[in-house]
Amino acid sequence: MARSSELLARALRHHKAGNLSEAEKIYGQILAADPTHVDALHHLGVIATQLGKHESAIEYIRQAIAQIAGVAAFHYNLGCAYQAGNKRDEAIAAYQEAVRLKPKYIEAHHNLGVALQESGKVDQAADCFRHVLQLNPKHALAHLQLGKVLARQNSLDEAIASFQKAAKLKPDLIDALVDLGAALRRLGKLSDAKNCFEAALRQNPALASAHNQLGRIAEAEGRLDQARRRFESALKHDPGLAAAHLNLGRVATRQRKYDEAEQRLRIAVQHDPASAAAHEALGAVLAGQGCWAESLQMLALAYQLEPSDARRLKHATVLPIVSESIEQMHEHRRRLHAGLAQLLAGNPHIADPLGLGMLDFYIAYHGMNKRSWRADLAKLYLKACPGLDYVAPHCRSARPRATGRKKIKIGFLSQHLRTHTIGRLNVGLIEQLDRSKFEVFVIRQTAHDDELARRINKAADHSLTMPDSESLSSARETIAALELDVAYYPDIGMEPWTYLLAFSRLAPVQCLTWGHPLTSGIPALDYFVSSEDLDSPAAGDHYSERLVRLPRPAVYYHRPTLKHPAKTRSHFALPEGAHLYGCLQTLYKFHPEFDSILAEILRRDPAGIAVLISGTRSRWNELLLKRFRTSMSDVVERVRLVPPQAYPDFLALASLCDVMLDPLHFGGGNTAYEALSFGVPVVTLPSEFLRGRIAQALYCVMNLSDCVVKTPEEYVSLAVRLGTHAEYRATISQKIIAVTSVLFENDAGVRQLEDFLAQAVEQNYSG
Repeated sequence: MARSSELLARALRHHKAGNLSEAEKIYGQILAADPTHVDALHHLGVIATQLGKHESAIEYIRQAIAQIAGVAAFHYNLGCAYQAGNKRDEAIAAYQEAVRLKPKYIEAHHNLGVALQESGKVDQAADCFRHVLQLNPKHALAHLQLGKVLARQNSLDEAIASFQKAAKLKPDLIDALVDLGAALRRLGKLSDAKNCFEAALRQNPALASAHNQLGRIAEAEGRLDQARRRFESALKHDPGLAAAHLNLGRVATRQRKYDEAEQRLRIAVQHDPASAAAHEALGAVLAGQGCWAESLQMLALAYQLEPSDARRLKHATVLPIVSESIEQMHEHRRRLHAGLAQLLAGNPHIADPLGLGMLDFYIAYHGMNKRSWRADLAKLYLKACPGLDYVAPHCRSARPRATGRKKIKIGFLSQHLRTHTIGRLNVGLIEQLDRSKFEVFVIRQTAHDDELARRINKAADHSLTMPDSESLSSARETIAALELDVAYYPDIGMEPWTYLLAFSRLAPVQCLTWGHPLTSGIPALDYFVSSEDLDSPAAGDHYSERLVRLPRPAVYYHRPTLKHPAKTRSHFALPEGAHLYGCLQTLYKFHPEFDSILAEILRRDPAGIAVLISGTRSRWNELLLKRFRTSMSDVVERVRLVPPQAYPDFLALASLCDVMLDPLHFGGGNTAYEALSFGVPVVTLPSEFLRGRIAQALYCVMNLSDCVVKTPEEYVSLAVRLGTHAEYRATISQKIIAVTSVLFENDAGVRQLEDFLAQAVEQNYSG
């Protein structure tokens, strides 16, 4: 007995000094003499936990408990072994027994809180940490852990107070500084957050989490290259930091480096299989890559890991970018409607609607009336996102316009007022609005410095950029302070920022137009500005907004010009002798019903080549060509995918086509203007909806109808005649060129829009 006591004392001294191997050896000697020695069993279990031998630790401590069941420390250390081995439920049970046996056991209460937090039981975890702080108000780690729970519950002000207490009680507790900075960053207090992370790095320059968080700040400020460098620094110090891989994936996505983004996000999932955020981000990137089935799997896993209504909605609304067939389109529309109906039937809550992205962008390309769908989606947002229907102070009651104000304040709100389709369609309008009647504001979320963005900024009376770090509510308040008379949305449905802003009443008169030619479904939008040729008299049913059919499209389009020397077909690797049928559209515009038309054109013209523009992601090409190999296997070899081109080269390619094919259901807008400017005939079969009627509308403005057809058979016959008969093609081209001047630098549509807006504003203020 004396010998055992002496050996135990020696072992404990070595154990306390950190000489684990020597302590383990002596505990083993004690057990060799007495296999039921409870202290030796217990301490061997503790050492095994310290050495990462979790199963051995659990077995030793359970043997000790079998000898004496009522020792709180045994159950506490059993909980530590279970927790280290990721057996959280068992750890929770062990800690609960420890605090039952010893109600004031601070360490057990603390670890119980950590285990509960790791299991997602955050409310119970918070109770544990608060109990610890009742027992010891100066327990820095409990303040830290309570702050983590509060941050997870989005109680950021309370979390910040807890982190500040932890940092004050223990200035060298770097985690408190990092978590404090993270909470401040989430509140948009970027300068204060940056100070916290820099203070943490002064204590430990290799602290990967601080580098990672500084990268988040740079990303929020739009400094993506600097953000990338910070995330790479984090990974230099901790190659397995899943959060840094996740953030690099997000930055790569924003920089349109999609293959890199996918690779980084796969690594993030590999390093942290329990990260819902990593699975969700990977799911989003895979959806964009065209990997629809795997995207669904990732989003389902994200929901399983951390259920939320936002994740349910994302999963429900994922659509294939390039549809395999008409049947697949119908199947996925049914899935969309069912998922939305389930959410609407409950009490959904979405804390960060911006984080959802633009959920239903691709549904516009299905060729159907989507008014009811978009209205239901808007209902869901209004139900799930309290405060989304903000009303600016100057719109809260009927009142006359400000005394002395002569000009109508109009704000153009779009992310795409830059070198983009939307920029090209609207730059002339912004330049030409009568400044004796209008004061023009251009409002974006992201700054752009390309040639067209600079031109738009110069044309506007005021140009505002909302920092990425600014919340939606802050942006609304900033815009409300302008006291606009008209909020004019050139496009809604292409990205989330303008879509979500449009739920607010930021001006007495709010208009949407056809940059993304689909109704919004949003109650706060008053008018959809179209034209008599873009929409038929019966088209009001397509819109939740009041349809306004101006005599002319409200566009002032500058005639495109070709650079010299002119590009030849060989520059694009296209044969000189072939008949080129151009369809220079994004690949998701190729509705499966268009396949038969394209195939028949190529069958009737053996010298014909269909010229398409490659997708921005290679997977899109593969998906479309796979469909073509089924629907038009005999002629698919004469479909040529030309790489994406800089705008001057794109214009050159358009000018070299013999015929331009307007796709079914969602035709070209800019491409129609561009092709017609060079006299290239555009064959079009107008649809019921605006998105398939733009080319026809331009022909109506020119008072030409030669290339507007009524049936698929007429489409094929006309396209082949134009492609194969040079003399006929030249005749049509000359007719087009003779009257194209009416399409370009013509302010008639601008003046008509001015009259409508003035009338709408006057009616509003007069009640």
